[in-house]
Amino acid sequence: MVRSATLESRPEALPYVAYVSSAYRPDIINELCQFFIDHNVELENLICDTYQAPQTGGTMLNATFTVTLPAGTQISWLRDQFLDFADALNLDALIEPWRPQAPM
Repeated sequence: MVRSATLESRPEALPYVAYVSSAYRPDIINELCQFFIDHNVELENLICDTYQAPQTGGTMLNATFTVTLPAGTQISWLRDQFLDFADALNLDALIEPWRPQAPM
């Protein structure tokens, strides 16, 4: 993985967070990243974790993508596309506007 240069300021860009949970497969993260690339959405941050499911012992994946939607993106259309994509791959997914976290 290569870290890119610092991004320029994009005041019209919209930050969103996508959450994904599913049974682990090695190609899931790649497929999700490709979805965002195909829709001109910039990936800002990715956090993922795997764990063993308590009932089955199978490996599960939780991933959180922080993304930036370009100005002019039809948000409802992109959300529908993302959820249809996730359903086709049998992923539990949600995409919502990014909200700053209050300091603890």
